[in-house]
Amino acid sequence: MASYVYSYIAITFCSISLIVSTSGIPKATEGDSESLAAEAEALMGIGWWSNYIEESVDHCRWPGVRCDAAGSVVEIDLGGHGLVGSITPHIGALSKLRFLNLSRNNLTGELPPSLGNLTRLSVLDVSRNGIESIPMEFQNMRNLTRLIMDSNPLHSIPPQIWSLRKLRTLSLRHCMLRGSIPPNIGNARSLVNLDLSFNTLVGPIPPSIGNLTNLASFVLESNHLSGTIPLEVTNLRNLSFLDLVSIT
Repeated sequence: MASYVYSYIAITFCSISLIVSTSGIPKATEGDSESLAAEAEALMGIGWWSNYIEESVDHCRWPGVRCDAAGSVVEIDLGGHGLVGSITPHIGALSKLRFLNLSRNNLTGELPPSLGNLTRLSVLDVSRNGIESIPMEFQNMRNLTRLIMDSNPLHSIPPQIWSLRKLRTLSLRHCMLRGSIPPNIGNARSLVNLDLSFNTLVGPIPPSIGNLTNLASFVLESNHLSGTIPLEVTNLRNLSFLDLVSIT
């Protein structure tokens, strides 16, 4: 009788353990399935993987695409893949995207306003393309920490950039930038690395540069800046590299 009781207790305990251990396993909901289907449709709409659409290959296995455990697209790395034309608005449907590298292609025009939907994006590299402007919605990318736009014909520094409160690295080398460095550069207080070299910027460095107390590297080589270096530069206590050779 005693052995029967012990066996019953052991079986009951195992059943409870099984319930507890499996209750924490995430299950795909109908909403999740719809979201993943929307992402797959967005990738098709972008048009960069047209050779794979008819092959019934899982989009998470397409070149340059990485998904998380739930199947959401979190990275796209298509640097140097010969992409041409403009970036389609479909890119904005990839709401879980954290990393986007489209450097060294032949992309042109304005970055699509739908990029503002990518509020989880941390890294954006579109260097060495023909991008001419960025939309106002760009300022919605509140988690962006690294923005590389070297060698694009921007002609002016997009003011939306200074609204990106978490931005740590900004590189706008060889972007044909004209005019002066705007005072609102001081709003980007998280900046650690700032490169505005090889442009045609003129005028003085604004005193607001002293607000960037996290700045470690500041490069202004090969511009047409003039005037004196503002005293506020002494506030940059973390600065370890400063290139101001172009100031006259």
